[in-house]
Amino acid sequence: MSSPVPIPPPGYPTGLADQSAPAGKTGRILQILQGRFASGHYRFGEKLSVVDLAQEFGVSRQPIITSMRDLAGDGFVIITPQVGCEAAAPDRGEIQDFFSVFAKMEGRMAGMAAERHDEADLARLRAAQASFEQSPSGGGHWNLDNVSYFHSVIRHMARTPVLANRIGKFWHMANYILRNGQRDYSEHMRAIGNRERAGIVAAIAARDAAAAEQAMEAHVLGKPRRVGLL
Repeated sequence: MSSPVPIPPPGYPTGLADQSAPAGKTGRILQILQGRFASGHYRFGEKLSVVDLAQEFGVSRQPIITSMRDLAGDGFVIITPQVGCEAAAPDRGEIQDFFSVFAKMEGRMAGMAAERHDEADLARLRAAQASFEQSPSGGGHWNLDNVSYFHSVIRHMARTPVLANRIGKFWHMANYILRNGQRDYSEHMRAIGNRERAGIVAAIAARDAAAAEQAMEAHVLGKPRRVGLL
């Protein structure tokens, strides 16, 4: 049997935005599993064994079952009675629906960022954008980490932490979906992403909230297409 996975202590910086996880050991296990979905560790339709996870974490099955129920409530897991658990596998229609709603949310955050940012914020956002332009071709899933950071800077610029935290939770699902797409990006798709992000930065810098919102919405709507899911 493998050694139990260390469970981060309370307050450990897991990088997850969800502040509503249960307290104690169950909450920390849930955060780890959320992170696995967001990082692409689990693939669409992958079977998830409660027994194996309990052994891996060195706990009884109950904290794993509780975590699975929470993950099912957020759409990451499908629980079939008498059968077991598996990672959700959204179809094209579900992916399109999710990103149509998510795009509206991220668009509004970009609009608020245009209205409320300061110069330090703008410098940070420009630096994030520059990292894409200087990155090697191909991309891969490491690119999604940069993408998540770029969007997190914009959410910070919006100066609405409670709303930003809730939208951050949607990023777990967005990353889970996107990381189940193509691992590498063509130069054409990479150029489109860079151009769109540059347009978002320009609109925010100009404090043009309407243009920033529109540019961000179009950019997010195109994400699943760029990784071959639509």
